[in-house]
Amino acid sequence: LQRRQTSFNAKLAIKKSWFPRVGTLLEKISEPTIKEYSEKLQKNPFICPETEGEKAAAQLIKYVNYVGESIPGSMTEVLNMREEMFAIVNTDGLPHIFLTSNPSDTNSPI
Repeated sequence: LQRRQTSFNAKLAIKKSWFPRVGTLLEKISEPTIKEYSEKLQKNPFICPETEGEKAAAQLIKYVNYVGESIPGSMTEVLNMREEMFAIVNTDGLPHIFLTSNPSDTNSPI
């Protein structure tokens, strides 16, 4: 059920300044090239791209980000929480931690 929700609400995002680069890379890639390269990557994640289409696909992976819905326990939720923490630090500054020690009257050696 969680995998289904993730795949239905998934989006791919790129920065606006990268549109021209991504457009030229998409023109070099065909559907069979994507299938072949993804099979190669599943077998060996450290494989080097050989054809021009595979090289374009490898570069395209650097520019495209996966954006999914916040499903509890998913990596998307973790990324959203991390971005939220960075936003809070940017707006409010670094957090301050104050610890107060209050020993009990009956068990404290002080």
